[in-house]
Amino acid sequence: GGGLAWAALEAYAQRQAKIVNDPQLLREARFLVARHYPTSGLGNMFQSLVSEFLVAFLTDRVFVTDAFLVSQFLDFPTMEGTNYSAVYETFGGAHVAYNAQYFLYTGVQSWLLCEDLEDVMQAQFAFIESDMYFAGLLINNDVYAMQLAPLFGDRLFQTVSDFLFRPRGSIAAETMAFHQENLADRRTVGMHVRTHTLGHPGYVEPYAMNDARGHFLNSYWKCAHLASGGALGGGQE
Repeated sequence: GGGLAWAALEAYAQRQAKIVNDPQLLREARFLVARHYPTSGLGNMFQSLVSEFLVAFLTDRVFVTDAFLVSQFLDFPTMEGTNYSAVYETFGGAHVAYNAQYFLYTGVQSWLLCEDLEDVMQAQFAFIESDMYFAGLLINNDVYAMQLAPLFGDRLFQTVSDFLFRPRGSIAAETMAFHQENLADRRTVGMHVRTHTLGHPGYVEPYAMNDARGHFLNSYWKCAHLASGGALGGGQE
């Protein structure tokens, strides 16, 4: 499955490279412009980019990003022409505005789960703004399920993210240096629990409002304590 998926992604990347290097083909191309919310964290940025890339792959659109901080953290080693600013300059603002559709992903939406994206996205420029992973909807969309399942199986996110981007050199070096200094000789399990989502408009985790005593956090702690054989130290703060 991985080999087939990689070959399909490589073929898509080659088609994109041919388009972005030919002014005539570029003028006639269709684009998927990936954006994320201004408040998105790095993890949300990754998962939304993978999902948006999958839409571009399935509709054979040129994938470009108009995403805050992407250029500071990520390289796209297998892709060419992912900078939306360059595309915008080529076409001009008036042309883009007149030939664009805008999609804001905020949760399960029927156009991703049930419809043919070619019918939904008919404009030359399709903008998707999200900070969530919605590729799972496409896997269960009858239009695309038989195409995606043989390619990716249950490794869609890992395969696409491995293909699509790498940390920039400075980020990768800093991360490895930290790992060697602090974690290389340790067997460590890290657990991050979010009990509220202040600062994220329109999204509140249900238990944050219903359980002021932190029942869920205490439950997670007890599970980790039991899994470690009772060897964990510290408190439950």
